[in-house]
Amino acid sequence: MVLEPPRHGQLTRLHGERALGRFKLEELSREQIQYVHDGSAATEDGAVLQVNDGHSYRNVLLQVRIVQKPQDSPHLVSLPMTWVKEGGSVRLDKKYLQTDVKGVGSDDIVYTILASEGQPKYGEVVLVSMPADSPPEGWHPSLIDDQRFTPTASFTQQDVNDGTVWYRHFGSSYDSDSFRFQVSSDVSPLIQSDAQTFTIGVLPQTPGFPQLAPDCDLQITALEDHVTEITPSALSFIDSGTPSEKLVYNVTKPLLPGQGLVEHRDRPYKAVQHFTQADVNNGKIIYRPPPAPSHLQELYQYSFTGLPESLSVYFTVSDGEHTTPELDFVILLLPNHQQPPVFQVLDPLLEVQLGGQAAIGGQQLAVSDADTAPDDLEFELVDAPIHGELMRTDDNVRMSNGDTFSFADVTHRVLLYRHAGLSAQDDAMSFSVSDGISMATTVVQVTVLDGAGDGPRRDPAATLSLEVGEKSSTVIRRSHLAYTDNTSLDDQIHIQLVSVPMYGVLTRTSSQQEPQELREYSSFSQEDVNLHRIRYVTSLETGSQPVTDVFHFVVHDKDSNRLDNQMCTITITATPRQPPVV
Repeated sequence: MVLEPPRHGQLTRLHGERALGRFKLEELSREQIQYVHDGSAATEDGAVLQVNDGHSYRNVLLQVRIVQKPQDSPHLVSLPMTWVKEGGSVRLDKKYLQTDVKGVGSDDIVYTILASEGQPKYGEVVLVSMPADSPPEGWHPSLIDDQRFTPTASFTQQDVNDGTVWYRHFGSSYDSDSFRFQVSSDVSPLIQSDAQTFTIGVLPQTPGFPQLAPDCDLQITALEDHVTEITPSALSFIDSGTPSEKLVYNVTKPLLPGQGLVEHRDRPYKAVQHFTQADVNNGKIIYRPPPAPSHLQELYQYSFTGLPESLSVYFTVSDGEHTTPELDFVILLLPNHQQPPVFQVLDPLLEVQLGGQAAIGGQQLAVSDADTAPDDLEFELVDAPIHGELMRTDDNVRMSNGDTFSFADVTHRVLLYRHAGLSAQDDAMSFSVSDGISMATTVVQVTVLDGAGDGPRRDPAATLSLEVGEKSSTVIRRSHLAYTDNTSLDDQIHIQLVSVPMYGVLTRTSSQQEPQELREYSSFSQEDVNLHRIRYVTSLETGSQPVTDVFHFVVHDKDSNRLDNQMCTITITATPRQPPVV
């Protein structure tokens, strides 16, 4: 109970705004109570608390020392926590270490491991020299080759982005390790964060016991406005002699009341106590956020108000004979109904002639984000192609792993894949997009065509994208949508819709007739496009944020040759509001 509240701030629950009059010891032990300063120049504050067990009580003076910080201090936007196999290594990438400092580049953001009791005890943080030809996905440095490892007490955000910062475990059978660090900037010595703790859970490698699957990190990000499926990439154990139906999870410490529920889809609104790996693989295990307060339920169903940034569920895994130690699964919460970016093309494909080149645009990297402007999204090349190179056509620079680009670069088709011509083997490259809080990834498969081939091909001059103002329409021109064919004329090249736009309609106008709406599986010809017969019409009012719309289609020629997986992207932009004229 708070007998005397603070004078220069207030005690609240994490992410809550209401001052607390009372709270439980359990909330305190789980670090769910915070002091929020009011921004005044005071250097100290205090509160009088009363601890009561129903029989006796004790008054406690809580003293708060206030350290004034510069406005542009570093802000860690990720959760510094991961797992490592006993005696193994784990990459400390942007998922765990991502800091934003306004106006400071990633090369000048420096992480420093604190010398006094801040070093890890059962392992070490190292910089790893990467293979020159870009490591394949899932690559791990050899634990035998010490020449690749350089122990370090400091590294930059760029080192993290490049994937060269790793934690190497010594093999001691302790269940966790940690190190403390601060973030600062070479640009300004005044920019420095508070000390942070990076926690590394250690998974024992005992023969016969269930083992954590490769690249599974025991955490998932949950959105505030709907249930979240717990996928195998977040929670997966394997056992060579045990099928997934026989690997049983036992929840030892469920979520606290008010934090939501981990459920089985077949038994909704009831916390699950036991489930199998097969349940996870089949999408049966979900996290349901707590319901929104009654006065807000007309706006949204769920709410993270008052919850910390992350929740933990503790569990063991058994194969019927061996049971793992207790482990924790972390649920990262994205409050305020923050929506992540989503790649709209499920299986993006790029076709290129042997030794040729092809532009990468919205057909491969179209993204939607409900609450982030496209210009605020940051794309990154995660894994560069192997049998070719990715170029920026605006400055003719070859892109490498970790290089970033913008949404405008995608829509203006600045990125160009150039095939080396040495092999007809297919290629691939992976990309990520971030809105500053959450991230999505995609892999663009590159199909190498040996020879000119028959069938329709996209005209390189066509962007497969266009812009339209809100509540308006526009003609789809050849510069937007064009295909060619060696043996077919434009009136013999047919574009058949597989899916129609969500926020508008496509229409075709013939001579003096009324415009005809084009629905799924209807077709129009390349000549219709050339003659300006095809329009996109929308009645959507976007507000302040542009909205992305798409339609998917296939292209046929007169010989029934077919080009699949084609997509056109439409960006609906806000129209400037005109002031009233008197």
